[in-house]
Amino acid sequence: MCESRGNFRALNRSSMAGGAYQAIPSTWRAYGGKGYAHNATPYRQHVIAGRILRGQGLRAWECA
Repeated sequence: MCESRGNFRALNRSSMAGGAYQAIPSTWRAYGGKGYAHNATPYRQHVIAGRILRGQGLRAWECA
C-alpha cells in the first residue's frame, strides 16, 4: 500500500517501477516477470512479489 496505494497499474516514470509492488524492471525480470510489472495481471504481480519477498525480504520495499 505504501508504494502504490494498491494500484496494480501504477507506474513511476522516472524509475519505471510499476505495479502494486513498484518493482523496477530489472528486479521484475530477475524474479520471473515478463515485460513491465504494471502491465501484468494482479495475480502475476502477487506471484512475483512473493518471490521478491522470499529473495530479499522486506528491504525490497523502502517504506515497508
